[in-house]
Amino acid sequence: MRYLRIILELIVLLLLIVVYVENQDETFHFKLSVGLESWKFEREVPTIAAVYGAAIVGALIASFFAFIKGLRKRMLIRNYIKTIGKLEQELDTLRNLPLLEAEKDKV
Repeated sequence: MRYLRIILELIVLLLLIVVYVENQDETFHFKLSVGLESWKFEREVPTIAAVYGAAIVGALIASFFAFIKGLRKRMLIRNYIKTIGKLEQELDTLRNLPLLEAEKDKV
C-alpha cells in the first residue's frame, strides 16, 4: 500500500510538471486598480502561476480549518477522559460500598 501511494504521488507530481511546462508561455493581463488614479498595479502573470497560487491558497485555508477541527477533537477527548476518570472513581466507590456496610454491621 505504501508503494502505491508513492507511485500515485509521483504521477501527480509528473502531471503538475507537464501542466507547468505546457502552460508556461500562456499569460493573462492582471490589473488591479484602487480608488486613486495615480496608483495602479499592472503585471503580466503566467496562467500556471495563478492556478498554482490559487491551489496553494486553497490548501492553506483547508489546512487551517482542519487544524481547528483537530483542536476541537483533542479538547473533546480530554473532556471524555476526565469524565471517564470520575465515573471510574464513582464505580470503585459503589463496588466498595457493600464491604463498608458489612464492616459496620460486624462492629
